[in-house]
Amino acid sequence: MPQTATERMPPPVKTMWSTIDVTKFGPLKEARMARLARMIWSDGSFKKQFLAEPKEILAREASLILPAQARVTVVEEGSGGSAHFAVPATPPQSEMLYRFEQIANWWMMAHGFFFWMSRMEHGEKADALLEGVQVAFIARMWTDPTFRAGLLAEPKPVLEKETSMSFPAVKSYEDTSDRIHMVLPLSPKDQELDASFRSMGSWFMTAHTWWYWLMFPRLLSPAEPVVTDWVG
Repeated sequence: MPQTATERMPPPVKTMWSTIDVTKFGPLKEARMARLARMIWSDGSFKKQFLAEPKEILAREASLILPAQARVTVVEEGSGGSAHFAVPATPPQSEMLYRFEQIANWWMMAHGFFFWMSRMEHGEKADALLEGVQVAFIARMWTDPTFRAGLLAEPKPVLEKETSMSFPAVKSYEDTSDRIHMVLPLSPKDQELDASFRSMGSWFMTAHTWWYWLMFPRLLSPAEPVVTDWVG
C-alpha cells in the first residue's frame, strides 16, 4: 500500500545525541529546521499550511516560539525571478558578541566557496571573496548603517562589490522586532541547475538561503544570560 503523507513525515529530532543532552545546543535548532524543510518538500498540503500559518508550525515543529506581535512573511526561493535576501534585525549592543558567535559558521560557507572558486573559472576572484567576507559580512549589517542601507536599497551591486562575483537579481527584506521574513529553500530536486545557476553568485545565494533557513532560529531565540568569552 502507498504511504500516506503523515507516514512519509520524518521522525521527530532526538534531543539525546551520542548520550549527550543537546537541548540547549544550536545544532538542535538547525536539525529541526532541516526536518521542517523535508516535511514541506514532501507534502504539498503541508507546504500550503506552512505558508498560511508559519508561526504556528514553527512553534509546533521547530520549537521556535515567536513574540505574539511578530508577523512572519514567507517567500519561496527564486520566486518572482529574484533571489531573496533577508537582512536580520540589529541585536542590542549587549548581545552583539553572542550573536557574532552564532553566525560564525557563515564564514565556513565562504571558505567552501573559496575552495570551489579556486578550482573553477572564477578562481582569480577567490581571494577577493575571502577578503570581502572575512570582515564579518553578516555582522556588518548590524554595525555599519551605510552598508545596511546599501543592502536594502541595491543588494545586487553591494553583494557583487563585496564578493567579486556576478549575482542574479536580488530582492532584500528588512527584519525588525515585529516583522520577520523567511526564505523557503527550493527542494534540491527542483533546483534547475542548467537554467538558473549561471554564475557563482547564483550558487552563493542558494547556499546562503539554505544556511539562513537552518540557523536563523538562533537569532530569534533569546540570548543566553552570560557570554563568557570568544569561542576558541
